[in-house]
Amino acid sequence: MWPHSEPFLFDLMRDAGKDCGVKWKHNALQHSFISYRVAKIKNVNEIAMEAGNSPDMIFKHYRELVTEKAADAWFGVTPAAVKAARAKMAEDRRQSRPRRNGWADLAGPWRWGTTGLNWEHDDQDQTGLRAADG
Repeated sequence: MWPHSEPFLFDLMRDAGKDCGVKWKHNALQHSFISYRVAKIKNVNEIAMEAGNSPDMIFKHYRELVTEKAADAWFGVTPAAVKAARAKMAEDRRQSRPRRNGWADLAGPWRWGTTGLNWEHDDQDQTGLRAADG
């Protein structure tokens, strides 16, 4: 059971959005759920019961706002789907790192510093050659 008041939950969601740079709209999850659910199952009476709203209100404000394909994507956001998407993005980034002069991936030793992009290894210069290689 949630030990706090409903406004406390909305404050948490608003603050989380602000921390992420997203403006949180009042009742955003309710509006999204209804819009995508209408697109997915197309049964306004059932959705009205699920959402605690009237069929007339749902028909007036939520019908035909999104596509069924968008609804599939919205309801497809699950912990497993997010984990798989993150893994794929990491793999895509790893495979698309720039390669120079046939050397191994140079992306690892580069770091942003106060003076811009800096090479972090003491025994190598920015070409990837060791000082002893001259």
